[in-house]
Amino acid sequence: MSYKSAIGQFQELVEKHPDRSLFTFVKDNGRDTDTLTSVQAHARAQSIAQALLNEYKLQAGDRVLLVYPAGLEFIEAFIGCLYAGIIPVPVPPPIPLRPDIGLPGFTAIATDSQAKAQLTCQSYSMGRSFGKILNFLKPKTEWPELPWIITDKINTSKDNLNSERPRVPQASDLAFLQYTSGSTRSPRGVCISYGNIWAQTQLLKNDNLMKWEGAGVFWMPHYHDFALIGGIISAMCGNYQVVLFSAAAFLRRPGMWGEILTQFKATHTGAPDFGYRLLIQKTTEEERANWDLSSLKVLMNAAEPIREKTVDILLQGLEVAKFNPKAFCPSYGLAEHTIAVSVHGTRRFTFERESLERIGHQVNPVSSRKNDGSEVTLFSTGKPCAGVSVQIVDPETGKSLPEHHVGEIWVDSWNKAMGYFGKPEESVARFEATCEGSSQKWLRTRDLGVVIDGELVITGRLDDLITIRGRNIYPQDLEGTVADADSRIRTGRVLAFGIQDKNQVYLVLELKEDEPSIELMNSVTNSARTILLQEVGLPEVTFLIVPKGTIPKTTSGKLQRNKCRLDWMNGKLPILKIDEPLSSGGEQS
Repeated sequence: MSYKSAIGQFQELVEKHPDRSLFTFVKDNGRDTDTLTSVQAHARAQSIAQALLNEYKLQAGDRVLLVYPAGLEFIEAFIGCLYAGIIPVPVPPPIPLRPDIGLPGFTAIATDSQAKAQLTCQSYSMGRSFGKILNFLKPKTEWPELPWIITDKINTSKDNLNSERPRVPQASDLAFLQYTSGSTRSPRGVCISYGNIWAQTQLLKNDNLMKWEGAGVFWMPHYHDFALIGGIISAMCGNYQVVLFSAAAFLRRPGMWGEILTQFKATHTGAPDFGYRLLIQKTTEEERANWDLSSLKVLMNAAEPIREKTVDILLQGLEVAKFNPKAFCPSYGLAEHTIAVSVHGTRRFTFERESLERIGHQVNPVSSRKNDGSEVTLFSTGKPCAGVSVQIVDPETGKSLPEHHVGEIWVDSWNKAMGYFGKPEESVARFEATCEGSSQKWLRTRDLGVVIDGELVITGRLDDLITIRGRNIYPQDLEGTVADADSRIRTGRVLAFGIQDKNQVYLVLELKEDEPSIELMNSVTNSARTILLQEVGLPEVTFLIVPKGTIPKTTSGKLQRNKCRLDWMNGKLPILKIDEPLSSGGEQS
């Protein structure tokens, strides 16, 4: 495969279209914007690169943490690191009001990456907010003693506009570390090479997902792989211009998303399942009628199993906004594969719920629906992208399975990342798996799926599977069923986990009420228990009602089920109410 580095592609863009608006950030008020043209981004990045190497004495290959709030300063620093040959490590910045929330993950990444410095901007480093963070961190012995570099204080020299071109990295060179906490383990740094970036950007172009005339709009955090690789880096490589706004602004006012899509005539956007629910639930039909989403070509949903009810609510809710349903794009990807595996799913498949529980066995879609809770409808995520090989494998035996069989998804392509930073044994096990009778090396995704007529359907995650009385239960089945049971439950705030040696299943809930009464909590759990019994046939569930903001999530909004389970087992999960099944002795408060 021919190769051109991300730096080379960006340099071509700067030379051919220096004044083209490339990156735009919409501020939280929804009106004011900051914009970087191609040449402005280049000049800022070049100045930062020179300062990092000359003034701050960093060396090519050093890792540095990028600790930025939402904004364009992150992009300048990220490209500047690439120019200098320094390895950027994007991280979620600790939250000023609650730095204890982000501290464990932050310190784990700093330690694991062996970072030499922390890059940030004035808006984060100045004022009482940053002081509160430092005061909180100071007594913490695990806090890394690393220098802070304020990149937007670095002056931009006019000489940089005419300076020599940055180095040209090889395809095998490490570009950046994408840390992922996932739902089961401590953070691991996925090593993304320049070759991986090239393969990803070409894949998207070849699948007609992106063209320069388009504009991508994203509210997901810049340190998450979807926004970073699919948004910022894709724009840097000339795929389209990108418009960003903060996740906090979206959560405060979801309708802002539709307004920005309309304003910039967006062609591409995407979000996890809960984002689409909020978009419809928190806006009125009158608001949506003022949007014009006719320009959208890709409305991507790459959630772990895409929920049918969410899709129906979304498509119905966007009818007044001139949205073309054909632009809805169920997809599947992961950081270890530089995101995209399969895109543009268009079909729904309904299965007997019980058949999907039998890993390694054959399943067939049903032709007619009973609507009695014994079935589950899943979306295809499309056929594998060009150049991507996918096979379904029995996770116990390592044998390849034919179509219509549920198993672990294994993937191989030029997109496959180099491995985990500093973890050679885990990298071999995860990125170099082999099937019986073949020497080809595959990436084990740890996701479960089935191939129907060449299209990939995601059924769940192997590490999250709950086994009780011989049944393999997908936690998202329980979560989705309970989420629909009562409108008093917060959107996207239902989490299921199991403790297999005790044969117990737990469902953790957050309610919309700040201080729910005992009567309210009893009413919610009664509704949830009834619908679980009716639709899943699972009466022995313990409900844990927790305060708002308690349920742990990844940076992309995915539930961290194993972390929640460990917090519960270690007595670290704050509880408002425990509601046990009657067979366990009734309710406790």
